[in-house]
Amino acid sequence: MANILLQVLCSFLFAVGLLFILLELRTRFDRSFRFFGISLIMLCAMTSIDIWAMPGADNIQEKVYWQRTYHAIACVFIPFSLWYLCLLTNFSTYLKIMPMLVAFSALIAGTFMTGAMIGEANGNLVTTFAYNLVFLPILAWYIVSALYVIIRRLGSRSPMEKRILKFHLVGFGILFCTGLLDLFALVGLIGQYVASYTVIGVMAFGIIASLIFAEHFIALLAEKQSTFGKLESAYKDLERVNALKQLGESTAIINHEIKNYMFMISGNAQILEEMETLSEKGHTIVKNIITSVDRLSAFSHDILNLSRTQIIKEKHPVNLSELMKSVIDRHYPSVVHSFTLHGRRKLHLRGLGQTGAGIRESFQKFPGSRCQGNPGKNHLQSKPHSTKR
Repeated sequence: MANILLQVLCSFLFAVGLLFILLELRTRFDRSFRFFGISLIMLCAMTSIDIWAMPGADNIQEKVYWQRTYHAIACVFIPFSLWYLCLLTNFSTYLKIMPMLVAFSALIAGTFMTGAMIGEANGNLVTTFAYNLVFLPILAWYIVSALYVIIRRLGSRSPMEKRILKFHLVGFGILFCTGLLDLFALVGLIGQYVASYTVIGVMAFGIIASLIFAEHFIALLAEKQSTFGKLESAYKDLERVNALKQLGESTAIINHEIKNYMFMISGNAQILEEMETLSEKGHTIVKNIITSVDRLSAFSHDILNLSRTQIIKEKHPVNLSELMKSVIDRHYPSVVHSFTLHGRRKLHLRGLGQTGAGIRESFQKFPGSRCQGNPGKNHLQSKPHSTKR
């Protein structure tokens, strides 16, 4: 019964890992989902060897083969799991060496399949000197690095992110402890009282991490929905501002024409009063005309000032430097340390390749600023225009 339950859990976690990979490839929310899905699938592959392949191995040659396969998968699991942790915590130091680490792990995995690490002696499964010299130090470095990446970010994250990291810490702790128990059993330090200690750790870690990543995905969805709501509100405000802009432009034209006609009427009325002999009633009528013209001119001037005031109220000054920082932090977290912002105008990009070119092109299209860049020197200088109120 317990073996059937483990098989069901392993199949479920494999499906969850595949779902996270497809979800990230489809939505492009966060690359950590992709690498977490790959890591989870590898853990399920290791677990399937323990619960399906090893119990059915009839001779030592089959057991040796499956142990080599198990360790080869574990070698590839190390860089991918560390990769998703670095993406999750925005730890850029290890991200720079991840491609090399993946290549090195693949080389070690191939070495396992040649028999240089695990072999057979007197009908028993044994490890070689190369296993102790190469694989054990790599495993120890991975454990220390994973815990360091998680712990170093606990003090500088939001409550939600801290909760995610704490659950990861618990899950990795269980996985490491059970993995070490299997390792000690393999080298003969302890007895193998169960089929595999790692199965327990993998199931616990897989369930904890899957729940946490599901919660993380829901939080990302809520953030995207909030951002969409803000964009929709900003679009409505923009439409309203455009309408006010058109009103202001038309008001200025109408006010100019009204002033022209009022000037003609007022001028003719004054000439009429000075050059013609008018009765008392005629003088009163002329004065009423001049007074009405002055009132109408003042009214049109007030309308013009009102339209200008409404348009100015819709404008907000933008700190271009802070805008650049927020864009870089949100959309380029893996290369955030490659940016150097000097004062309020200059932004330097170091060694970004195509990423830097894309950022430079984005800022060149930003309204109200002029961005000049030299692709060879990875340098971007922003010169914001003056804001007219």
